[in-house]
Amino acid sequence: MRTGPGYFLWNFAMDALLAGCAARLCGREKAAPMLLAGLLGAVYAVTARGWMRGLGGMALAALAMAATAARPRSAAELLRAAAALLGASLFAGGAQLLLRQWGSSDTAAQAASALAGAGLFLWTGRARRARLQTWEVQLILRTEWGAARFRALVDTGNRLHEPVSGLPVLIAEERVLRRALPPGFDAEKNARRPPSPFRAVGYGVLGAAGRMACFRPRELLVSYGSGWLRAPDVWVAVYPGRIPGQVSALAPTVIGTIERAGRPRGADIS
Repeated sequence: MRTGPGYFLWNFAMDALLAGCAARLCGREKAAPMLLAGLLGAVYAVTARGWMRGLGGMALAALAMAATAARPRSAAELLRAAAALLGASLFAGGAQLLLRQWGSSDTAAQAASALAGAGLFLWTGRARRARLQTWEVQLILRTEWGAARFRALVDTGNRLHEPVSGLPVLIAEERVLRRALPPGFDAEKNARRPPSPFRAVGYGVLGAAGRMACFRPRELLVSYGSGWLRAPDVWVAVYPGRIPGQVSALAPTVIGTIERAGRPRGADIS
């Protein structure tokens, strides 16, 4: 087994790159968690013995690194991040193995692996931005009660409007809005008799029909993958169920057509 500072640093750099690929695909692109995941991978590479060097140990290491780098919000998201990390590892490792089979030196093989990892890291960033720009957006919503951050699908079929103001309505799951809702709020019960400042709005989408309580946020920020913009005025309807797919909200088309601008301050929430 290879050891030494050089081997440790090499694994740290490569594992951080590959963990970054998984984090980017999950939309959690922060340097500190990626570097910490790289450190975990390097420690695993130089300390693993026995069964930990097998498939079971590799799977556990991938899960730990994915959980650290991508900070998944569900078991399904964790598995996707771990699968992305393993796929990136196989891609970079395959480039290294191929050059070694062709008789290249260890240095050349490692350089090829590094280039493959760096290329994959850049590609995942572009793929993520393209996906966000085309179909998905990240949203930060603030109210007098708190703030919430979630993903929304720009849905051309969402033609819902608040009946008094005529403004478009963004439909979001109650669970992702919980921190921005007043204490004790219940989406299903309050839809029948919305408390002030909520209003009722009828819907005929999501495979059902009924009423939802909606409110106007104090601030709504939108990101297409590179900076935050102030979103147009919309109302937000609180949906008591789960929206099909990988998103937690359905945004009106006006959210997907705003012009790019600079990043306003205070866009992040804890």
